[in-house]
Amino acid sequence: MRLARGYLSIALHELGGDVIVQSQVEIEELHQDDVLKRLILEIHRFFEQQSAHLERVTSIAITLPGLVHSESGVVLQMPYYDVERLELGPAVFKETGLPVFIANDTRAWALAEKLFGNSQQNKNSVLISVHNGLGAGIILEDKLLEGRLGNVGELGHIQIDANGKQCHCGNTGCLETVASARAIVRQVRGLIQQGEKTSLTVEGLTVVGICEAANQAIR
Repeated sequence: MRLARGYLSIALHELGGDVIVQSQVEIEELHQDDVLKRLILEIHRFFEQQSAHLERVTSIAITLPGLVHSESGVVLQMPYYDVERLELGPAVFKETGLPVFIANDTRAWALAEKLFGNSQQNKNSVLISVHNGLGAGIILEDKLLEGRLGNVGELGHIQIDANGKQCHCGNTGCLETVASARAIVRQVRGLIQQGEKTSLTVEGLTVVGICEAANQAIR
């Protein structure tokens, strides 16, 4: 399962990583009690819809942005959602009876690359994610680094400008305020509105479109 900004993806995977079935639903809830109830509802709904595969389910893994204490299954903090010290792992285990693993999404991607992807032959690797936020997953000597507070790799909240824009974390001038996908779109939109010559338009502006335009200009 992946809880992201405004949506939840649920998939049934083979142990080797192949996807058997996958679904996605929008999540409008923001407060942690409501978010937890909705997650549990969607788990039960998915199990009902995929009852033919239930005997193959051995565990549940949930990835999400934010600070996670993976050992206890507690979500310490999340962007976008009003979540603080949410005991997500224990709550889902109580409902399903299955082992539950909770992890930061970027750290989980780095581990997946180590187990199944391009990092299998490397003892040390770094995966950097640039999306709504900005983070890194670090593999050192074949082990995933997380830290006591689950904050190893939180590149987005390194301060680069003390007089910069306010970040959702409460600090100012974080890297995320200038280098995340949202920040890039905001900056390019501002340049267009100021009269910068470009093939891009303000309407429907996305970071994918910006990258494509930049690649075409380089060629």
